[in-house]
Amino acid sequence: MSCPAWARGAGLSPGSETALTLAALELAAEGIGIAWVPASLARAAIAEGRVADLSDRLPGCELAVTAVRLARQGDGLVAAVWDDLARAAAA
Repeated sequence: MSCPAWARGAGLSPGSETALTLAALELAAEGIGIAWVPASLARAAIAEGRVADLSDRLPGCELAVTAVRLARQGDGLVAAVWDDLARAAAA
């Protein structure tokens, strides 16, 4: 998959690469490259003008997050948090 602008002869040369979404967003804000991050994470930086939203020109996808844990781990507070997460997911 390629961006139409890149297909016209502009080459890509990775300057930095990370799997950390917060780091990728900050690298993009510093002008080091493009970050593909969840819109909810980039929303404030876009509103502040620190990064541009390219979702109208580059591909995107829905993101599903799954949280897992070992059964019967943690104290009452931990169990309460997981119960809250389960209720929110079911809503």
